[in-house]
Amino acid sequence: HVEHVDRVLAAMDERERDVLVTFFCKGLKPGQALRQLEGALHIEQAQVYRIRDMALWRFALRMGFEEGEE
Repeated sequence: HVEHVDRVLAAMDERERDVLVTFFCKGLKPGQALRQLEGALHIEQAQVYRIRDMALWRFALRMGFEEGEE
């Protein structure tokens, strides 16, 4: 499953991938992840959340499509 997740992440937009990795893979608390992304991307909190939500939706969608193809 890890290889499948890696393939899906690699196919994503770089910014969306960075947001997902920061929120879910670095072991940061949500507030820490948010502050880190606000600074790194030079965007406001609402934009970070919008990117995260869209990236998570796309990730889930791609996981479902790719899993059905294998």
